[in-house]
Amino acid sequence: MTENRTFYIKYGENYAVPLKTHQFSAAVGLWVQTLETVGDLIAAFQARPGSLLANVDSGLITLHPTEDADALGVDKPLGEISAGATANTAMVIKSTLNRRTSSTGSNQSQPAPHPHRLQRWESLNRVLGTKRNKKARRDCEGHSLSYSSVTWKSVEEIFEGELEKYEQDVLPIPEPDFQLLLTMLSWIFKCYKSTLLIGLDSEAKRIHLIAPVLWAVVQLLPDVTVNVEAELKGKRVDTHGHFEFILTRGSKRVCIVEAKKEDFHQGMAQDLLGCEVAADLDSSSEVYGIVTNFEKWIFLKSQDERILADERSVIRSDRDRPKEEDLREVVGKLHSLLA
Repeated sequence: MTENRTFYIKYGENYAVPLKTHQFSAAVGLWVQTLETVGDLIAAFQARPGSLLANVDSGLITLHPTEDADALGVDKPLGEISAGATANTAMVIKSTLNRRTSSTGSNQSQPAPHPHRLQRWESLNRVLGTKRNKKARRDCEGHSLSYSSVTWKSVEEIFEGELEKYEQDVLPIPEPDFQLLLTMLSWIFKCYKSTLLIGLDSEAKRIHLIAPVLWAVVQLLPDVTVNVEAELKGKRVDTHGHFEFILTRGSKRVCIVEAKKEDFHQGMAQDLLGCEVAADLDSSSEVYGIVTNFEKWIFLKSQDERILADERSVIRSDRDRPKEEDLREVVGKLHSLLA
């Protein structure tokens, strides 16, 4: 197969994602085929950032032309497959691990959502449904509205009434690790100079400041899973979207959004909606969220009966590096969340 084809694949209730058979090689200046068989397509789906099947044994995963069709052989050439050409005709990927879990009834043992959280979801779904119908902005399958399409004004009445201020605990990281982080951030400040925190492209650059703060904590906790550009779609909460990062440790999930255009209200709307989706999918009573542009950090706790917000943390700059005391506070708060 020489044609660069796109196959759409759907997993569970999540929306379909596209995978291309060819990737551009800068070394040779050509598009090179990297996916040739069904097995290659499955592996590519697992390798996607934020894939829900990333840690599942490939032997437990099958690909089907449709929901009810038999599984395709892993050695079957992609040139012989006509299914999956569009999002509406997406092929279906399945995990036998999930089916075994369902057959044992363990899914049924998950606790039902708290009544108050269910009421919150119902209120959100009314807003989401009204906004979707008014603007007709749907995902590729027409099921739900993305987090980023929802303004703070739309959901303010729902979230604002439950917001309470709190102060996140601080758990310092080891001094050698902190000094290494400080050095790394100083290098980044030096490389980008005055364009780092201002200018049209500053948002793209700020992610290079945010990420090292996360890594300084995550490397201390080897059982933390990091998903980048992770996508979540609700089952009972009628919305979908992605986070810049999701950090998971056991039952804890920290959903992180970069505030765009300094609009922290919009960032909170996006993050809190995503936290509700995470609670929906995980049957969690508490999901953590962070909204940041590196300079300002908002720590959130979406709980069953209330939403806690710590908006006190600001990292000021001291010449060509962040102020140490400010950085220590932010890193310590993130460490405390995950510890």
